[in-house]
Amino acid sequence: MRQARYALNVSVLEEDRVPPEGPFDVALTNGLLAVIATIDPDAVLDRSNFTLPARKLLPVAITHGLAIDEATLLEGLDFTQPLRHGRADDEWIRLGSKHLDALRALDDLDGLQVLHHIGSHKTVDNMMVALFYERAEAYADQDVHSVKDLLDVPPPEECDECWRSTFVPLGYDESGGTMTPGLCIACGYERDEGTAEEMYMREQWKLRWKDD
Repeated sequence: MRQARYALNVSVLEEDRVPPEGPFDVALTNGLLAVIATIDPDAVLDRSNFTLPARKLLPVAITHGLAIDEATLLEGLDFTQPLRHGRADDEWIRLGSKHLDALRALDDLDGLQVLHHIGSHKTVDNMMVALFYERAEAYADQDVHSVKDLLDVPPPEECDECWRSTFVPLGYDESGGTMTPGLCIACGYERDEGTAEEMYMREQWKLRWKDD
């Protein structure tokens, strides 16, 4: 999820735990992808349907009328990318507070507004789940008490692929369980109807033999 990658890397930059060149590029790229895609999803893709890098996304953001500090963000890329790719002539050139401020300012734009989650969640997984529900609630009718009332979505559970607690079943099975189709919002694993039915039947078979 782009918003989570943006928030996580801004947090890493603020704590100064690692060299800044990697987190700055990742945060800037994912932040720009999130805010531009909110306006025009096709604008973040090249002709091969790959997402554009940060350097190409900056002018796209300006074209779409987004209020960003393009010059400062571009300068940040000029500082960090040579370091990332081993081309730096002067490794003492570092990002300054103005670069981080320009990066944080992206969070004011539609499509992000996620930095307030950093201090509220102990893990990135928890933050990703919160962001998922926050985005879903944005599309819920005002008369609906919660997104769960609208979609009847069970709480997230452990993913069969990445083992994070970020798999969201899309409903309940015939026995009231959660062996249904669903999607992991962390790794993208998708459980289809055939897999869900096989899991359900296997579980029912085990329960039958247990009772016998």
